[in-house]
Amino acid sequence: MTLCVKLSDITITKVQYCRYLGIFLDDTLIWSHHINTVYSKLIKYVGIFYKIRRKLLLSILRNIYFAFVYPHILYGIEIIC
Repeated sequence: MTLCVKLSDITITKVQYCRYLGIFLDDTLIWSHHINTVYSKLIKYVGIFYKIRRKLLLSILRNIYFAFVYPHILYGIEIIC
């Protein structure tokens, strides 16, 4: 059985995922696409931190982490968990 949803004579099609306020919502709410998107953003920073880990002070590394990595992890955590 196919469900057809219309709003003002416009048919709304079913999609696998959509982006709403920066969070990818899956049609099954398993968050796999959102997790993969955040992972691909954060994996870039692993190499950067690896290269600069002995060249900067720990306090500076911590500031860089909280400036570039932490917001990606924190954003939308209430919805996902």
